[in-house]
Amino acid sequence: MPCRLVGVARLWEVLLVVYLLVALVAIGCVTIAEHAQGLASRVRDALWVVAFFVLLVPAALRYDIGVDYSATMESAGYLGYWQLYHLYATQPPALGMDPGFYLLIRVLNLFTDNPQWMFATLSAATYALVLRACRRISPAPALSVALFVVAGFYFESYNIARQWFAIACVMNGLAWAGAEDGEDPGTHPRLHAFAHYALWVLLGASMHLSCLLWLLLWPLLRVRMTPRRAVVAFVAVLAVAFVGVHIAQLLFSGTRFGLYLDPASSVYVGPAPRLNAIITSGITWAFALVAGRLSGQRLQAGLASALIVCATLAFALDVSSTFLPFIIDRVARYFAPMLILLMPVALSWIDGPRLRRACVAAVLVCWVAATYVQVFVGGQYGVVPYQSVFGERAVEGILS
Repeated sequence: MPCRLVGVARLWEVLLVVYLLVALVAIGCVTIAEHAQGLASRVRDALWVVAFFVLLVPAALRYDIGVDYSATMESAGYLGYWQLYHLYATQPPALGMDPGFYLLIRVLNLFTDNPQWMFATLSAATYALVLRACRRISPAPALSVALFVVAGFYFESYNIARQWFAIACVMNGLAWAGAEDGEDPGTHPRLHAFAHYALWVLLGASMHLSCLLWLLLWPLLRVRMTPRRAVVAFVAVLAVAFVGVHIAQLLFSGTRFGLYLDPASSVYVGPAPRLNAIITSGITWAFALVAGRLSGQRLQAGLASALIVCATLAFALDVSSTFLPFIIDRVARYFAPMLILLMPVALSWIDGPRLRRACVAAVLVCWVAATYVQVFVGGQYGVVPYQSVFGERAVEGILS
């Protein structure tokens, strides 16, 4: 028995090394690409490609990890991705099904009945878009990639895969929230910016229809969000959430979204606040506001202001989860990942390179500690230990 326990412990350590290598190599490649002097542009591009594949390979080869991978009606009240792939290989789409997801299943089934290709395709598209946003939008791309990994979002993408594709699309669309009036003299600037933003949102909504809520947020994203306005918005969201849940139950009654709000439904889960999410989103929100205030940064309507809007919504919705159905947590997850763009912006406001580097180190250490406790100790997202298509469960065909 002791020998068996030692063997299990060693296997656990080996499987944890997979995630450690992903983090070190991906972050290292992007850091070298962005900060090494004298590198040719082709070499920089190649390092970003290497980072992409380092993130992709473990995700594409994962097997039965993540809560949504192979959920069943009996175990979870809904079908996991594995089951949906086989179900919609021949069945017409269910009412309200995400069109992009259904199209992906049908197209892939023309070539293979192995759902693994669906996970690989979704992961590839998601990570390509996340890295694109980090490289094009963030003032510190390497820090953004580091936060994507160490803040746990990489692990979250193993689970809510379709929503993470939508999140990645919105990240790229947020660049247009910061478009300056008059950038394009050939068109109406605000309409031009909204059109580009809407295209990104619609692309995300093709895979997860709930992404359409971002269209409603466009006016708010264009507002100049001062610290005072952020506090007012936070309180307002809490008040609206308290009243709005009853209205939402009526509006979405009879739809698949309404099931998550109906206490009589089999998939309904009551308030289940995540203390770690409340703390981390609150600290992120407060840090951005304080950094801007202490540095004398006068926020204008633009990307930074839009990102503070996202942080405000993330914190307010996480707090609202103390009295709202658990589904509100899924809505909050749209906004929390925007911190990978917000934190580099907020840190850039800090004067003095030494203080800035110290703050970057502190932010990364805190996130590493939080993710270790949540994911590796607490088992959040169901991704530990790592299992691949070459493991015993896959070889034995557990899900066949």
